[in-house]
Amino acid sequence: MTQVSGPDTRWSTTNEAENALLSTARKDVVSACTHFATYTSAGLLAAEVDGGGEGLGVDGSGADAADVDRVRSLHAGRRGGRLFVFPGCTDLVGTMTVGELRSISDVDEVVMIGQRELVRDEQVIDTQGYVRPDLDEGIVRLLVRPAAGGLVIPFEQPNPTPCCADH
Repeated sequence: MTQVSGPDTRWSTTNEAENALLSTARKDVVSACTHFATYTSAGLLAAEVDGGGEGLGVDGSGADAADVDRVRSLHAGRRGGRLFVFPGCTDLVGTMTVGELRSISDVDEVVMIGQRELVRDEQVIDTQGYVRPDLDEGIVRLLVRPAAGGLVIPFEQPNPTPCCADH
């Protein structure tokens, strides 16, 4: 894998990690995930670029070789990570049905937080222009929560409360 960002970046939040990759203006990124090191606060990015290449960025705050290998393996096998670039992500803006969201993007499942049942395709979701699904064993799963007016919204918010901003 090649670096997608420099080793001395020092991300403290997932938003900083996203911006590190997105600010490079790479149009060839097909998918990108954030990951965190097992025993430190290091952030890692894994990205797949058009044509089958892969990239890895590490924030330089202590990820070890085992973490780097784990992230490479997870991303290559589509077995884990928090997606922030994926096919269709730029079209997930505003209010739409869950069925529409799934049809225009790589999101496979939409699940209400704390429940096992899938959210019905007829349910209306306000994406807030910020959709960050998890990649889990090849399934792209978006967690949502109830919102006013009978809507659902993505569980992860663009501006989280400070106690939640670092994970």
